[in-house]
Amino acid sequence: MPRSVVVELMTQIKNKKARFTILPAVLAVAALAVGCGSSDDATTSEDPPASSGAPVPGPGEVVQTDGAAGTLIPSPEVVAPGDVLSVQVDNQGTRRLDYGLANSVERYVDGDWVEATAEVYEGGPPAFIEILLTLRGGMQGELEEIPLSQTVEPGIYRVVKDVFVQGGTVPDQLTLEAIFEVSA
Repeated sequence: MPRSVVVELMTQIKNKKARFTILPAVLAVAALAVGCGSSDDATTSEDPPASSGAPVPGPGEVVQTDGAAGTLIPSPEVVAPGDVLSVQVDNQGTRRLDYGLANSVERYVDGDWVEATAEVYEGGPPAFIEILLTLRGGMQGELEEIPLSQTVEPGIYRVVKDVFVQGGTVPDQLTLEAIFEVSA
């Protein structure tokens, strides 16, 4: 979320001009997210080299850091244009994960991941409602639906979602992914 949006929301709430209620925790996570990058000690495997072939549809690698671990699960793993893909955050660690509905989608092209959010979503890139979802350790989140465009090209794609690990003074950020295939 751009810093200007966070500042504007905080100002509206402080001045009681906001037309909606936002939990203070949402603002805290959003404000911290603006300044946070990936945790230096987060680990994940690298994308496979082009010579090894395309990635296989399914949950992404488990990403972990200091008591936190998670992945993103696609369902189904193979979809057709016009179908609805669902993804679900899987908290495999012991620390709480906070996240929102926002995500991006990338396509695997010639050994590289290329931004494809606008091409994948029905109607173009979506506007996401900024809410805070919380997931305790060992739990799976609710299914989040991604309506695919009727014109999305066949190929290998991945959904990418940032989550924040709670429990310290500044949350760590983990980037989770789920790989899926669009069939012809």
